[in-house]
Amino acid sequence: HSTSRRQRQMCIRDRRAAAYLEAEDYSMSSYYVKAAAGHRAVERILNGEDYETVLKDMEAEARS
Repeated sequence: HSTSRRQRQMCIRDRRAAAYLEAEDYSMSSYYVKAAAGHRAVERILNGEDYETVLKDMEAEARS
């Protein structure tokens, strides 16, 4: 039981880390709008916001 809980926590942490890396990649874009969206997303993820929502917002913002 505790193993499955630990694995679940690690999986969540790994997905959050992947979301952070994706946002960081956006933030390094030479395209200003994409980079700005990435910078905001990195901050939001670091502030504990739901990473799935943050990534959806970031992608929509970068497309606009």
